[in-house]
Amino acid sequence: MNCEIKGPWPRYTWCPQDPEGVDHYQIGLYLKAKMGQEWGEWWLKELDRLAGSTRQFNESSMKQLVLQVCKYDAAEMVELLYPMEPEMFLTPRTYPDRKGELNALARCAQMGAAACLSTLLELGADPNGLDCSTGMNTLRVDSDEAPIVTPLDVALLAGQEECALLLEMYGGQPVRELMD
Repeated sequence: MNCEIKGPWPRYTWCPQDPEGVDHYQIGLYLKAKMGQEWGEWWLKELDRLAGSTRQFNESSMKQLVLQVCKYDAAEMVELLYPMEPEMFLTPRTYPDRKGELNALARCAQMGAAACLSTLLELGADPNGLDCSTGMNTLRVDSDEAPIVTPLDVALLAGQEECALLLEMYGGQPVRELMD
């Protein structure tokens, strides 16, 4: 049995197939149908691990989730999460390499995650990364300075030609053209 505290009274749910509740079961079904049994189970366990015992994501777990989604090019996870929580993908974050702050669009472009990048663009993410109200993408290359970059700049610097072409198809531009 699972207790959800929303509204004035707690709501208890029970699901014979999943002790975590109906919502957890439905997410598991969705992931397994989209990704196959093995990857669906892996992503469900990863979501559980990142959420921890509180069953809520904090800043650190959101950053890790976005990094995992980009690393594994899991477009199905973007399809699931972006419509509910676009800020998770749009907010620039510092990642372990500490070379600036990148949102998911720029991180996918850097890592060559073309399926995720395509899905984000299809769902309406700005190809220039201008749709985040909390800041711009920055990338430190050779100096301590971290200049503002667009996802296209990141793809070109990383040599990810497929991602660069995809961004250009959706109207992505390098920062120098945006500033003109």
